[in-house]
Amino acid sequence: MDILVSSNFERLLYHLADRNDSVINALFTDLKKKGKYELSSEIREKLSELFYGGWCDEAQTEKTIKQVFDEYSYLVDPHTAVAYKVYIDYKKAANDQTKTIITATASPYKFCAAVYHALGKTPEADEFVTAKKLEQLTNTEIPAPLARTESLPVRFTDSVEKSGMKRAVSEIINSL
Repeated sequence: MDILVSSNFERLLYHLADRNDSVINALFTDLKKKGKYELSSEIREKLSELFYGGWCDEAQTEKTIKQVFDEYSYLVDPHTAVAYKVYIDYKKAANDQTKTIITATASPYKFCAAVYHALGKTPEADEFVTAKKLEQLTNTEIPAPLARTESLPVRFTDSVEKSGMKRAVSEIINSL
Protein backbone atom coordinates (compact mmCIF):
# COMPACT_ATOMS: atom_id res chain seq x y z
CA MET A 1 0.00 0.00 0.00
CA ASP A 2 1.35 3.40 -0.90
CA ILE A 3 0.19 5.62 1.93
CA LEU A 4 1.30 8.71 0.04
CA VAL A 5 -1.66 8.12 -2.25
CA SER A 6 -4.27 7.73 0.45
CA SER A 7 -7.76 8.41 -0.86
CA ASN A 8 -8.79 9.79 2.53
CA PHE A 9 -5.93 12.28 2.52
CA GLU A 10 -6.63 13.19 -1.09
CA ARG A 11 -10.27 13.83 -0.14
CA LEU A 12 -9.17 15.98 2.81
CA LEU A 13 -6.87 18.02 0.55
CA TYR A 14 -9.71 18.43 -1.94
CA HIS A 15 -11.90 20.00 0.74
CA LEU A 16 -9.05 22.17 2.04
CA ALA A 17 -8.45 23.37 -1.54
CA ASP A 18 -12.07 24.56 -1.66
CA ARG A 19 -13.02 21.57 -3.83
CA ASN A 20 -10.70 22.66 -6.62
CA ASP A 21 -9.89 19.41 -8.39
CA SER A 22 -7.21 21.03 -10.58
CA VAL A 23 -5.18 21.81 -7.45
CA ILE A 24 -5.41 18.19 -6.35
CA ASN A 25 -4.64 16.91 -9.84
CA ALA A 26 -1.50 19.10 -9.94
CA LEU A 27 -0.37 17.85 -6.51
CA PHE A 28 -0.72 14.20 -7.40
CA THR A 29 0.85 14.72 -10.82
CA ASP A 30 3.87 16.19 -9.02
CA LEU A 31 3.90 13.20 -6.69
CA LYS A 32 3.91 10.81 -9.63
CA LYS A 33 6.51 12.69 -11.66
CA LYS A 34 8.76 14.18 -8.95
CA GLY A 35 8.11 11.81 -6.08
CA LYS A 36 6.78 14.65 -3.92
CA TYR A 37 4.39 17.56 -3.82
CA GLU A 38 4.29 20.78 -1.84
CA LEU A 39 1.11 22.15 -0.35
CA SER A 40 0.30 25.82 -0.72
CA SER A 41 0.60 28.01 2.37
CA GLU A 42 -3.20 28.36 2.39
CA ILE A 43 -3.74 24.61 2.56
CA ARG A 44 -0.98 24.18 5.16
CA GLU A 45 -2.60 26.89 7.28
CA LYS A 46 -5.99 25.19 7.09
CA LEU A 47 -4.38 21.85 8.00
CA SER A 48 -2.68 23.35 11.04
CA GLU A 49 -6.00 24.78 12.23
CA LEU A 50 -7.56 21.31 12.12
CA PHE A 51 -4.70 18.97 13.08
CA TYR A 52 -1.79 18.71 15.45
CA GLY A 53 1.09 16.56 14.33
CA GLY A 54 3.94 15.14 16.31
CA TRP A 55 6.35 12.27 16.54
CA CYS A 56 8.21 10.17 19.03
CA ASP A 57 11.56 8.38 18.70
CA GLU A 58 12.21 4.82 19.91
CA ALA A 59 13.54 5.90 23.31
CA GLN A 60 10.49 8.09 23.91
CA THR A 61 8.22 5.28 22.73
CA GLU A 62 9.78 2.86 25.21
CA LYS A 63 9.58 5.44 28.01
CA THR A 64 5.90 6.02 27.21
CA ILE A 65 5.07 2.28 27.20
CA LYS A 66 6.63 2.00 30.68
CA GLN A 67 5.04 5.22 31.93
CA VAL A 68 1.53 4.18 30.82
CA PHE A 69 1.95 0.75 32.36
CA ASP A 70 3.37 2.09 35.63
CA GLU A 71 0.77 4.83 35.94
CA TYR A 72 -2.36 3.06 34.68
CA SER A 73 -1.48 -0.68 34.71
CA TYR A 74 -2.38 -0.59 31.02
CA LEU A 75 -0.13 -2.27 28.48
CA VAL A 76 0.16 -0.42 25.16
CA ASP A 77 1.74 -1.33 21.85
CA PRO A 78 4.41 0.96 20.34
CA HIS A 79 1.99 2.65 17.91
CA THR A 80 -0.44 3.52 20.68
CA ALA A 81 2.45 4.74 22.83
CA VAL A 82 3.38 7.20 20.07
CA ALA A 83 -0.24 8.39 19.89
CA TYR A 84 -0.31 8.87 23.66
CA LYS A 85 3.02 10.75 23.72
CA VAL A 86 1.93 13.07 20.91
CA TYR A 87 -1.38 13.63 22.73
CA ILE A 88 0.50 14.64 25.91
CA ASP A 89 2.69 16.99 23.84
CA TYR A 90 -0.43 18.46 22.24
CA LYS A 91 -2.11 19.05 25.61
CA LYS A 92 0.95 20.95 26.80
CA ALA A 93 1.34 22.98 23.58
CA ALA A 94 -2.34 23.87 23.22
CA ASN A 95 -3.26 23.96 26.91
CA ASP A 96 -6.24 21.85 25.84
CA GLN A 97 -8.01 19.95 28.62
CA THR A 98 -10.67 18.36 26.41
CA LYS A 99 -11.40 14.77 27.41
CA THR A 100 -9.85 12.53 24.81
CA ILE A 101 -10.10 8.90 23.78
CA ILE A 102 -7.06 7.23 22.22
CA THR A 103 -7.91 4.03 20.45
CA ALA A 104 -5.25 1.35 20.72
CA THR A 105 -4.12 0.31 17.29
CA ALA A 106 -2.69 -3.13 17.99
CA SER A 107 -2.08 -5.69 20.68
CA PRO A 108 1.15 -5.14 22.62
CA TYR A 109 1.71 -8.87 22.12
CA LYS A 110 2.19 -8.27 18.42
CA PHE A 111 5.33 -6.40 19.47
CA CYS A 112 6.08 -8.40 22.60
CA ALA A 113 9.88 -8.10 22.39
CA ALA A 114 9.76 -4.32 22.06
CA VAL A 115 7.16 -3.95 24.82
CA TYR A 116 9.03 -6.35 27.13
CA HIS A 117 12.23 -4.40 26.54
CA ALA A 118 10.42 -1.12 27.24
CA LEU A 119 9.47 -2.52 30.65
CA GLY A 120 13.16 -3.01 31.42
CA LYS A 121 13.50 -6.68 30.58
CA THR A 122 15.63 -8.52 28.04
CA PRO A 123 13.55 -10.30 25.41
CA GLU A 124 14.23 -13.95 24.64
CA ALA A 125 15.22 -15.12 21.16
CA ASP A 126 11.94 -17.04 21.01
CA GLU A 127 9.08 -14.52 20.86
CA PHE A 128 6.62 -17.05 22.29
CA VAL A 129 8.78 -17.31 25.42
CA THR A 130 8.98 -13.50 25.57
CA ALA A 131 5.19 -13.25 25.19
CA LYS A 132 4.67 -15.65 28.10
CA LYS A 133 7.12 -13.69 30.23
CA LEU A 134 5.34 -10.45 29.30
CA GLU A 135 2.05 -12.05 30.30
CA GLN A 136 3.46 -13.03 33.71
CA LEU A 137 5.19 -9.69 34.29
CA THR A 138 2.16 -7.57 33.47
CA ASN A 139 -0.66 -9.87 34.57
CA THR A 140 -2.25 -9.41 31.14
CA GLU A 141 -3.40 -12.14 28.81
CA ILE A 142 -1.96 -13.07 25.44
CA PRO A 143 -4.85 -12.79 22.93
CA ALA A 144 -6.10 -16.31 22.22
CA PRO A 145 -5.68 -16.13 18.41
CA LEU A 146 -2.07 -15.06 18.86
CA ALA A 147 -1.40 -17.69 21.52
CA ARG A 148 -2.75 -20.40 19.18
CA THR A 149 -0.15 -19.54 16.53
CA GLU A 150 2.53 -21.24 18.63
CA SER A 151 0.97 -24.65 17.99
CA LEU A 152 0.32 -24.10 14.30
CA PRO A 153 2.64 -25.66 11.74
CA VAL A 154 5.20 -23.39 10.09
CA ARG A 155 3.89 -22.75 6.58
CA PHE A 156 6.69 -20.71 5.07
CA THR A 157 10.39 -21.23 5.53
CA ASP A 158 11.91 -19.58 2.48
CA SER A 159 13.38 -16.12 2.50
CA VAL A 160 14.16 -14.25 -0.70
CA GLU A 161 16.61 -11.39 -1.05
CA LYS A 162 15.36 -8.39 -3.01
CA SER A 163 17.70 -9.21 -5.89
CA GLY A 164 16.10 -12.66 -6.29
CA MET A 165 12.48 -11.53 -5.97
CA LYS A 166 11.68 -11.49 -9.69
CA ARG A 167 12.97 -15.03 -10.15
CA ALA A 168 11.14 -16.29 -7.04
CA VAL A 169 7.82 -14.79 -8.13
CA SER A 170 8.23 -16.25 -11.62
CA GLU A 171 8.92 -19.70 -10.16
CA ILE A 172 5.82 -19.51 -7.97
CA ILE A 173 3.63 -18.39 -10.86
CA ASN A 174 5.01 -21.10 -13.16
CA SER A 175 4.36 -23.76 -10.52
CA LEU A 176 0.63 -23.00 -10.41
